[in-house]
Amino acid sequence: MTQAQAEDTRIDWEAALVQRACSGDTRAFERLYREHAGRVYGLCLRMTRDAHLAEDCTQETFINAWRALPRFETRSSLSTWLHRIAVNVSLAKRRKASPVEPSREDEAGGGGALEWTLETPVTGRANSCARD
Repeated sequence: MTQAQAEDTRIDWEAALVQRACSGDTRAFERLYREHAGRVYGLCLRMTRDAHLAEDCTQETFINAWRALPRFETRSSLSTWLHRIAVNVSLAKRRKASPVEPSREDEAGGGGALEWTLETPVTGRANSCARD
């Protein structure tokens, strides 16, 4: 068997699993999960740089895939579809995980007033605009 034939067989096998999973077969989806989880986790780990967060992203990717499986179009491969879901999940987690934290000076009780410092000095021309 040539490599092209082996790949065609794999795609047919995967398509059959997707079809079974679409009809609610959890064992078929589990097989798909086991086939793709390593690559999805690797992608999530590269994007988040945190093993625990990557595990969460991987889990959420497959939960989202399970829910959206009936909408899966066979125009692309399942791995491409899962890749896109994983990227979206990882980006969403990264956005959520980076809230703006108050600085230590704000916490020390600066009275709520902010001090602004300008990096460039105010020129005489700018001051003349204020007089108008």
